[in-house]
Amino acid sequence: MNIIERKKLFLKVYEKNVTNISRSCKAMSVDRTTYYGWRKADKVFDKACDDVELSILDFAESALKENISKGKEASIFFYLCNRAPTKWRNVQKIENEHSGALTYEINYIEPKPKG
Repeated sequence: MNIIERKKLFLKVYEKNVTNISRSCKAMSVDRTTYYGWRKADKVFDKACDDVELSILDFAESALKENISKGKEASIFFYLCNRAPTKWRNVQKIENEHSGALTYEINYIEPKPKG
């Protein structure tokens, strides 16, 4: 197999392994330094890797938004804590002593005025 074919196959393996570099390199019997060397020396391969990474990100964001639309609390809290961290930084998980069920306590703190 020539280098171009190896890189094309690597991209498929990279996507299958959800852009996990270590797993992809191991599956292809490629050293991590080889992977980074390919990216540095081959701008087409580098862009293709970026494209795979973006497609996985798009997939993850779509799954998160689907969970939010289904009312899944953990996804909603994750989104809020990351999109509005100053408002949602004090969201805490507490365990209900009676049933052992996981519940959430929301502590909204007004941002301090500047100045």
